[in-house]
Amino acid sequence: MARESGLHRRQDSRFWWIDVVLPNGERVRASTKTENKEEARAFLAKLKLDTYRQAHLGIKRTRYWREAVVRYFEVKAALRSIRDTRRICRMLDPYLGTATLSEINGDKVWSFFAGSRASIIASVSRTRASRSGGESAIPVGWLR
Repeated sequence: MARESGLHRRQDSRFWWIDVVLPNGERVRASTKTENKEEARAFLAKLKLDTYRQAHLGIKRTRYWREAVVRYFEVKAALRSIRDTRRICRMLDPYLGTATLSEINGDKVWSFFAGSRASIIASVSRTRASRSGGESAIPVGWLR
């Protein structure tokens, strides 16, 4: 049976647990992963508030880049170009991995491409210089 506050401790666990019916009608029984009762209360209050906002106000929960990528690959696993898409997502992950989807815009993606382009050009220039002994890799009279 659910407790009045929705918080309780199990005998076999040091953490506080919640057992509550949320505003959307869903019953949740889970660990708060904290030993502090005040933190557990705050966790429960935030869970109820977020669910209320979703159910009654139409405010969607925050979604992250990594969540979207995982879901995309689950849905699109049969694509022929999945390897290319996976490679691109791996390149973007250090820049976008912890960003929310609402934070990602064209400027943020472009800053990645501008930075990666500069590093690629620098790498190619170093390679050409090392192959030619420090001189230009392109012969001077090749255009004639």
